Amino acid sequence: MTHNKTLAADMAACTLTISCLCLLVPTVASAESVAATLTQWGLLGPHAKDCSKPASPSNAYFSYVGRADGSAFLSRDFGVGNTSNDSVELEAAMIEPSGTIVLRLTSSNRTQGSSQIIGPAGRATFSNKPREVSHIKGPDGRVRTMFNREVGGDYSVSDGKLVTTGAETPWYTSCK
Repeated sequence: MTHNKTLAADMAACTLTISCLCLLVPTVASAESVAATLTQWGLLGPHAKDCSKPASPSNAYFSYVGRADGSAFLSRDFGVGNTSNDSVELEAAMIEPSGTIVLRLTSSNRTQGSSQIIGPAGRATFSNKPREVSHIKGPDGRVRTMFNREVGGDYSVSDGKLVTTGAETPWYTSCK
């Protein structure tokens, strides 16, 4: 009988150990840096609707920049003299099984408050609150935003359309 109790205790310990190790797998798998994930997906560098034209409110440049420590940020350029140019920290990046990339970002300028950019597709508001953004990649390598939302809050883009106007989000080309 003690042999059965010992065997049962060994099996329980083994099961507990395996369960604990399984809990660690997502942590280990997500240990890849944000910059490495952006590189893997092909998102590093500047992107614009038309790379042959300068940055402007209707042709913003979005540059994803990786740092040596593995962190990354997004620099937004809406044209010369535009006071809405800024950068946001990319806190996390995850490639989903569908192939989309989901980014979590936060403004690095804690004193900025909210800013509004008015472009041909409508008004976009940026705040210091964390946001999640999802991009898809077309067969030609261009990138399109499918959703953009304040974490725990409202969407500014849903299903690839601006919530305020219903206009489809544009495709952006890598300007490398």
